[in-house]
Amino acid sequence: MAAGGGSNQDVAVAVQVELSGAESAFGDLLPSEVYERTWRMLVPRNDTPSLPSLFEHAWSVGDEDMTQPETLTSFLDWAQAAVPARHHAPIVWDHGGGWSGIAIDDGSGHGNSDFMSLVC
Repeated sequence: MAAGGGSNQDVAVAVQVELSGAESAFGDLLPSEVYERTWRMLVPRNDTPSLPSLFEHAWSVGDEDMTQPETLTSFLDWAQAAVPARHHAPIVWDHGGGWSGIAIDDGSGHGNSDFMSLVC
């Protein structure tokens, strides 16, 4: 996202992310305090981005349960306030479970099968 243009005068990329320390493919690329916390950031343009440089622009909002609709609503409210625009395109990016749900949160305390339902 950063190498692709990041945020500029025409497009802003707002992200909420939570990384599982137990199963992270990022290993030692990030300090241990990054894992199991929920982070928000506006992704800056960077031709040679690295994970540590991206997290320099992030701040933690605690350890949110990513499976809860309220967490997604809170992020969308923040993003709309942080980046006022006529148009927004929310993208929920996760491995998901197909039609069974999305936004699995291994650290939510509800087990690995906990996810946000697609049924309202």
